[in-house]
Amino acid sequence: MPNWDQVSRFAHAFPTALAGWQQLTADPSRQREATVTAAALIGQLAAVQTYLADWIGDPQPDQK
Repeated sequence: MPNWDQVSRFAHAFPTALAGWQQLTADPSRQREATVTAAALIGQLAAVQTYLADWIGDPQPDQK
């Protein structure tokens, strides 16, 4: 069962986080910070994907 509280918080925070990342990428002096931020966003997306996949179930487990 997914952690709906975490999924909901992420869904509400993602647009702001993405906008912040886009601002970081516009500044070459903040490239490292932009990379770390992108990694964190990708990690959060993966966690949400896992929660939802667990909730929905894996319709094709042999294709992993």
